[in-house]
Amino acid sequence: KIYPKHDREVAKIHNLIAAVHFQNSNYTEALNSYQESIKTLIADFNPKNSHENPLPDNLIADNTLIDAFDGKASCFSLQHKHKEAISNYEFSFRVNELIQRVYSSQISKINQQTANRNRTEKILDLLHQNYLDTKDKTNIEIAFLATEKSKAQLLSQERGAKAKENQNDSLVIYK
Repeated sequence: KIYPKHDREVAKIHNLIAAVHFQNSNYTEALNSYQESIKTLIADFNPKNSHENPLPDNLIADNTLIDAFDGKASCFSLQHKHKEAISNYEFSFRVNELIQRVYSSQISKINQQTANRNRTEKILDLLHQNYLDTKDKTNIEIAFLATEKSKAQLLSQERGAKAKENQNDSLVIYK
């Protein structure tokens, strides 16, 4: 073995294999490979099937993990399993929040914001389709919350950036 069992490079390979299955419309195999990627990155995660996700407290800050959750969401979306797709996009958002705490470069933050906007648009499309299928108004509420959360993240980042700028300003009073 070249890499240890829980190595990030192994998880990336699982994601690449999943992408090939996805391109060939073999969504079940793609889901299995994305799940292997997640299992590789999260040592204590032993799912019974490809629908299961780790506990939120076990998530780690890793872009490969986001790729796996986004990939699973895309597979579920094309299988018309909207709730599962939305759930996996939400896991991507959680991992992204962890990453934002770690990364400080402006370009990384911009890339993450772009990915979040795209992910939010996909969730909104799924919620809209779910609403059309079920007429369940909770889909509208969830869509509203998703857009508000997306805006709140941007505002929070902006406020944090301004606080850093003013940190050496003797005219600013901190509480």
